[in-house]
Amino acid sequence: MIFKWLNSNNSLPLMHYFPYKCSGVVFRNHGAEMARQTYLWRRNAVYYARMDVPRDLVGILGKTTLKKSLKTSDEATAKRSLWPVIQGWQREFDELRAQRAFSEEDEGCPA
Repeated sequence: MIFKWLNSNNSLPLMHYFPYKCSGVVFRNHGAEMARQTYLWRRNAVYYARMDVPRDLVGILGKTTLKKSLKTSDEATAKRSLWPVIQGWQREFDELRAQRAFSEEDEGCPA
């Protein structure tokens, strides 16, 4: 099983809490669940990179989540492939913010 419970009184099945599987540890603290932040998701035996788009860029990109298949069912290979994808998305976010700031500066300048 991908998730590990840290206490023994798990009354509901895990899939009740999380519809997707991820390679993280679920911490239970007095009834509150917290999952470690992860961008690695597994669906139908294939691993995916998955990242939420920052709120300020949702209007520009037109979507709230970015997903990309890592084209592997091996977790170790997926973990090695994950960070270049995440770093590429973060660079894209930075470039979009820079372009937006540049265009806002141009609007204030007279021609």
